[in-house]
Amino acid sequence: MLTLGQIAELIGAEVFPEDQKDAPVQALAPIEKAVTGTVTFLNGKKFEKLLDTSEATAIVCEPKYRKRAFNSTALLLHNMPYVAFARLMQHWFKKEDNWIGVSEKAHVHESASVGSEVSIHPFVSVGSGAKIGERVIIHSGVSIGENVEIGDDTLIHPNVSIYAESKIGRGVILQAGAVIGGDGFGFATDFLKGEHVKIPHAGNVILEDGVEVGANATIDRGVMGSTKIGRGSKIDNLVQVAHNVEIGQGCFLAAQAGIAGSTELGNYVILGGQVGVVGHLKIGDGVQVGAQSGIGKNCKPGSKWLGSPAIEGQDSKKSVIAFQKGPELRRRVKALEGELAEIRKHLSDKTQS
Repeated sequence: MLTLGQIAELIGAEVFPEDQKDAPVQALAPIEKAVTGTVTFLNGKKFEKLLDTSEATAIVCEPKYRKRAFNSTALLLHNMPYVAFARLMQHWFKKEDNWIGVSEKAHVHESASVGSEVSIHPFVSVGSGAKIGERVIIHSGVSIGENVEIGDDTLIHPNVSIYAESKIGRGVILQAGAVIGGDGFGFATDFLKGEHVKIPHAGNVILEDGVEVGANATIDRGVMGSTKIGRGSKIDNLVQVAHNVEIGQGCFLAAQAGIAGSTELGNYVILGGQVGVVGHLKIGDGVQVGAQSGIGKNCKPGSKWLGSPAIEGQDSKKSVIAFQKGPELRRRVKALEGELAEIRKHLSDKTQS
C-alpha cells in the first residue's frame, strides 16, 4: 500500500488538492471500474465523462483538469498521464524472481561464462562459448547456442530458442517461444533438376538494448552479415522478420506483421497488425502503416500508408471510403442508366412522331 504522496514522488506528479497526500491507495484500476482506495488514469477525451462520477481515490491526468471540480477524488497531475500510469504499473506489479543460481537440471557448457546474480532455471541449455551477463533471468526450456552473447538484466521466458552467434543487448525481454537466429527462407531453384537448393545462412542476429520480442515471433539470421533490431524497438507476438532486415530504434511491429529480406526500417516506424512488407525496401523514419496493408515500394520519412497494395496519405482513406460506398454507387449508376434510357426512348418516340 502507498499514499498518494508516495505515488506522486514515484511518477513525478503533483497531488491536487495537496491535503490529499496522505490518502492510502490499495490497488490500481481502469477508470470505468475504479472505486475508493484505487488510482486510475485519464488519457484522452473519450473517458472525460467519467471524471465527474468516478469513485477513485485519485486520477492521474493532465494539469488542464486542475480547475475542474470533483467529488472527493484527488488528481495526480502529469503532462503524460498514460506514461506516468505505465511507470506506476511497473512498480506496482513488479515480479521478483526468487531463484538465483544455476539449476542442477540445467546444462551450461564448461566454456560458457555466466555473470553474477543470474537465474538459470531447469532444462536450460547453454552452448559453448556463450556469455551471459549480470542479473540475467532464463526460464525453463530455453536453448542458447554457441557463442551467444546476452547482456545484463535481460529476461528470457520459457522455450525461447537463441541460435549460435546471436548477440542480445541489455534489458532485452524475449517472450515464450520466440526464435532468434533461425535460418531464413532462402533457396536457389535448379530448374534443370527440379530442385530447390538451400542457401546457407552464415550471419547472425543482433538485438540492441531494450528490445522486446513477443511470443512465437521469429527473427531470422542474416545470409551473410546481420539481421539487426534497433535499441528500444518492440516486436509483438507472431511477427516474422526475415534475413538481413535492419530495424531502427523505437519501432513498433504489431502482431502478425511480416518483413521480407534485406528491407530497412528507419527509427520509430509503426507497422500495424498483419502488415506485409516486401524485400529490399527502405522505410523512412516515422512511417506509419495501417493494419493489413501491403507495402511494395519505398516509403519516405513521416508518411502514412493504408491498404493492400498500400496507398499513401489521405488518398488511402478516401480509397477505403470509396470502396465501402461501391454498392451504393452501383445502385445509383443503375438508376441513372434507367432514367437515361427512359429519356432516350421518349426522345426517340417524339422524333418518330
